Amino acid sequence: WYSHLLMTSGRNNESLVEAKRAMEIDPLSLATSMNLGWQYHWSRDYDTAIAQLKSTIEMDANFEQAHWGLGLACERKGLVKEALAEFQNASKLSGGNPVYEASLGHAYATAGRRAEAMKIRDQLELRSKTSYVPPYWMATLNTGLGDKDEAFRWLEKAYEERSGGLVWLNADPRLDNLRQDARFKALEQRVRESR
Repeated sequence: WYSHLLMTSGRNNESLVEAKRAMEIDPLSLATSMNLGWQYHWSRDYDTAIAQLKSTIEMDANFEQAHWGLGLACERKGLVKEALAEFQNASKLSGGNPVYEASLGHAYATAGRRAEAMKIRDQLELRSKTSYVPPYWMATLNTGLGDKDEAFRWLEKAYEERSGGLVWLNADPRLDNLRQDARFKALEQRVRESR
């Protein structure tokens, strides 16, 4: 978990050192193996992230978070078919976790399959009226759709809720298309001040 803290603080190299150290200490831990894959992903070393997360899945094919992480890395690498399959696996294994559904929607959007992405977005919007749908992940879905205003609406909701997803604000590559927007810079400042 210390590696996560370092990553969210922009200390990528130190984060990777700690994640690798954790693997040395406990090489059979699914969480530790997955965490190392995530650290590579957030560092934008997608090939290594993919290899690490596949290794995690070999340890336990039902570990939904590893499928999700693998989907994220595959999507960033441009392996759309593989990303969609991994997000679908994660969603199925979890019983429809909205984080995985939002990630699937983002992948559909970036693959040019807008109608499928919009369908997921609409379903999650409807679901959010009766159960919790994490707003940070809805924001990422909307970045895939290119809907910046909607992405910022969800990011503001995430800020109001003090959503844990906001710790990835500076690291998440899916938010790269928002970074130059004054609203993003203002949000970063408010998040920084509220720590």
